[in-house]
Amino acid sequence: LMSIKSKLAQQLQVNQKTHAKAEPEPVLEDNLTAVMISVERVQPNPYQPRSVFEDTAIAELAESLKREGMLQPIVVRPNGTLGYQLISGERRLRAFKLLSRLEIPAIVKSMSDQESAVSALQENIKRENLTDFEVSEGLKKLIELREEEGDRPTPTALQRLLSVSRPAIYRYLSFHALPDLIQRRLKSAPGLMSGTTAHSLEKWFKDSTQRGVKLDGYPTLLDKLLDEVEAGRLKQNKIKSKLESALLTSKGKLKP
Repeated sequence: LMSIKSKLAQQLQVNQKTHAKAEPEPVLEDNLTAVMISVERVQPNPYQPRSVFEDTAIAELAESLKREGMLQPIVVRPNGTLGYQLISGERRLRAFKLLSRLEIPAIVKSMSDQESAVSALQENIKRENLTDFEVSEGLKKLIELREEEGDRPTPTALQRLLSVSRPAIYRYLSFHALPDLIQRRLKSAPGLMSGTTAHSLEKWFKDSTQRGVKLDGYPTLLDKLLDEVEAGRLKQNKIKSKLESALLTSKGKLKP
C-alpha cells in the first residue's frame, strides 16, 4: 500500500503540474516584485489569443489554488483610471473570481500594446496550449497593431518574432483568407480545424475562383460539413475532397 508520505508527494506533483499549465509568464526583470491588487480592477487583455476557457479546467485550477495558494502571480500593466490591464494569467484570474477572492498577487510592469500582444502570443505558442486558429487570431491582432504604426510585418519578421518556422506562419495566416462562414464557426470552436487544413482549403478556394468555378451554394454544403466535423463523423482533412466531389456531381457548380 502507498504510504501517506508517498500520496502527499504524488498530490504535490499533480498540483505543481496544474499550476504550471495555468498560464505562461513573460520574462520579468529581477527588480519587479508581486503586490496585492483588487481583482475587480484588472481588465481583460484585448490581445489574449485564447478564445475559449473551459469551465471545468477553471474550477479544477480554483480548487488547486485554494489548497496550495498562488505559485505564480499574474502579470498586469497600468491602465490609467481603470486600474490594470492583464498581460498574462487569465485562467488564474478567473479562478480567483470563482473563489470570490477580493485580491490577487500581481507583477505590475510597463508594457506597450505591441509588447503585450507579442508576449501573450510567444508564451502561449511556447507552451503549445493554443489551437492553430487562436494563434492566427493573435497574429491578426499583432499585425493590426503594427499596421497602425505604419509597419506591416512580413512573414519573415513574424517568423523571427515568434520563433516558429516560415511554413507555420503561412499556415496560421491561411485562416485569414478563409470564407467568413468558416471563421465564424472557428471563433466558437477554435479546435475545429488545423492550420494544415486551413492552408489546403485556402488554396482550394483560390484555385476554384481562378478556374471560374461558381460556388453559389458552397455555404450550405460547407456548413453541413463543419457540423459533421464537429460531431466527429468527418475528419477535417476530408472537407476539401467532399467539396470537390460535390462540384463534380453538380457539373462544376455548387448549387444551394
